[in-house]
Amino acid sequence: MSASEVTLTPPVNVDEVDAEIVVVAGCALGFVAPGQPPHVLHVDPDTETARQDISQLDQDKVAALLRTAKSLIFERPAGAGGDEDAGQARAAEETKAVEARAPTQAAVGDYADWRFCSASSSKLRIFKPLTSERRDASKPAMCGLAFWLRFRSPQQWKDCADVFPEALVEAEAFTAAAEALPRRGPDAEGLQVVDLPAGELHLHACVLHLRGDSVVSQPCPVASEKEVGRLLFNGEAYEVLSPKSPGQSHRQELGGEEFGTAINLYRLRAMESAERRTSDEGLHLAQSDTLWLSGRLAELEDATPGSDWEPLAAALRQLLQGLHGPFALAFWSPRRRAVFVARDRLGRRSLVAARSAHGGCIASAPGGSVDKWKELPVTGIFVFDFAKEPSVRHVPWEEPVAFEQSWWWASAAVAPATPVTTFGQLLAAAVALRVSHVAQLAGAKDAPHLGLLFSGGLDSTVLAALAAEAVPGCTIELLNVAFDSSAPDRLTALCSYEDLVRQYGAERFRLVLCDVTQQEVYEEELAICRLLGPKATHLDFNIAAALWFAARGRGLVCPAGVLETGWWPSAKATQAMEAVQLEPLKPIERGGPAAPAERSPCVRCVLPAKPGCPHGACKLCCRKLRQAAGEPSDWCSVHKAKSSEPGPDVSAAGKEAEEEAPVTTCMSARRCAGEEALVVQAACRVLLIGTGADELLGGYSRHRTARVKRGAEGTRDEMLKDLQRLWTRNLGRDDRIIADHGREARHPFLDEHLLRFVGSLPIDLLAYGPGG
Repeated sequence: MSASEVTLTPPVNVDEVDAEIVVVAGCALGFVAPGQPPHVLHVDPDTETARQDISQLDQDKVAALLRTAKSLIFERPAGAGGDEDAGQARAAEETKAVEARAPTQAAVGDYADWRFCSASSSKLRIFKPLTSERRDASKPAMCGLAFWLRFRSPQQWKDCADVFPEALVEAEAFTAAAEALPRRGPDAEGLQVVDLPAGELHLHACVLHLRGDSVVSQPCPVASEKEVGRLLFNGEAYEVLSPKSPGQSHRQELGGEEFGTAINLYRLRAMESAERRTSDEGLHLAQSDTLWLSGRLAELEDATPGSDWEPLAAALRQLLQGLHGPFALAFWSPRRRAVFVARDRLGRRSLVAARSAHGGCIASAPGGSVDKWKELPVTGIFVFDFAKEPSVRHVPWEEPVAFEQSWWWASAAVAPATPVTTFGQLLAAAVALRVSHVAQLAGAKDAPHLGLLFSGGLDSTVLAALAAEAVPGCTIELLNVAFDSSAPDRLTALCSYEDLVRQYGAERFRLVLCDVTQQEVYEEELAICRLLGPKATHLDFNIAAALWFAARGRGLVCPAGVLETGWWPSAKATQAMEAVQLEPLKPIERGGPAAPAERSPCVRCVLPAKPGCPHGACKLCCRKLRQAAGEPSDWCSVHKAKSSEPGPDVSAAGKEAEEEAPVTTCMSARRCAGEEALVVQAACRVLLIGTGADELLGGYSRHRTARVKRGAEGTRDEMLKDLQRLWTRNLGRDDRIIADHGREARHPFLDEHLLRFVGSLPIDLLAYGPGG
């Protein structure tokens, strides 16, 4: 099949003749009957369309394509113009081919559902937007992407970059990964198939609209002078950082004006209109960063002639190294027959890789067998080269991430005069940068577009306060999850909420209390496990379950009045002080570590089985299997029941001690919200999350233990381990979990400026150091 592409010269002439005929660049399309796709009626002479010979298209062929494709470029069979029977046979064969690529597409509806997209593209394209039946407007969308190559015959990649795992996924895994994307959205969804000599390249994306006046559909065109590539982008581009001056040391950089300039810049962004120009690169917070990046990629394409991928990869590396913000992207360059893929150097947006016997796939979330996928490394750009034999190349960043460099927490580091003040200013600036434009979205005044995962701890409370200052007048949702009515996080959340209301007013916050039963955890166990990624452990599941149910945002709203009357004052007085007491350090055990037990997968899910379990299962599945078999106890002898579960009879002395113990106060969502409260669904589209605070400042108890046992250098080593595994253990997993409910996670503690400042401090100021 040959493609007839119509290159248009802006501004594109679109003439609506009447309710049935629209002329686009001289091509008259007629909507001849309700419920039927448009036909090509005629082509005006001396127009761009006529000069490029679109007039010979078979009208029935166009109609067949329009019935099944989301987007298309007009096509016709090679050698069209033969006898009528042969033409009909070719049209039938091509219609079947299109239907095979898009079997789920419904027939077109009323022609009013169709619209023309030519202003943002250099090609004449027609597409049908998703209808309201496909998209719930009340559910926000998170960006997601996937691309995969399906070989025509069994063939393997020449994997020079060790991207793919050894194990092969089943053939349906790639499709399953793509089908999971709509759970991350969409405000728009797009699919494009590119024919290659070795097979078909599928480009699929879902879009969350948070910036710009209108939704930018993806795959987004990248229109250079000679061709049109395609961009899949998931992330937030805040600014382009300037590279350091040649020969400038990091200490000189910190001692200069960079941090003062950053603080002033962010203050301007928070206080003034989002239309303000934020950098010399033309990147505006109020405009689409996808379109900005598309324009920059087009410039790079034109500036790097030839068909080799190396020059473009080097130019793209220079651009992405200075990009401030989380991102995951894939860019298809037709001229170079290559896809360029990258994540930001912290890995805040998920990308995972897998391969089958007939191809390979990169996606935001895995499909099929999760343990056969692999996190895409954050070490540089990966080039999937299809020019000859399919191969994967690696173009590393020119310098590693900040905490991998020698100056980070160096022993010779000198503390600045006011480190706490500077840290507070940078954190406030980081929060303002991530929330100021969210408050200006359409409808933000009517429904909260900003929220926090709110445990009531120090990090989430500080973020809530800074967000309230950054977006005055806007309501912020605080999502608190509890699996038990007396959970510590519920107590701390209520205490911190009380402080926030006292400082900023009850109208500024909406505390949504999300109670989760054990039955709900069992019901959603498989859905959560599918998002964990290849390194799934019990700890991962526990953390992911809390994030998943909190991000779901289904709960009861706690009224501020409960903090002033009723049971809360007495409950806080009896339990709050006890709940925040720090446990003393345990004696340090000398001797070598115990050998780790051999792990095998659970017989029912992707979590590891407990060694010795007679069912070969994890704790959750062990209980399910025993209940199904009618066993008298919920768990086997290896899986110990929680202390809250019924146990054997206690002695009389034990009963007496139990009676004298203080009664735990019930702080369920129902008690806090009242018996008449209705279940609500959180409306926020953006969630601030405190990830990075403990890793960056030394907030874990193991950091305190390392200081006692091994001093400052041991503390530094322990904290560096946590930072180095953030992308493999935390950030990719958290992105997949939170985005599963159509919300976007943002991490102020991982702001690039804030990271570099904390890394310049002496380690003695962190991790329970002097005054800590």
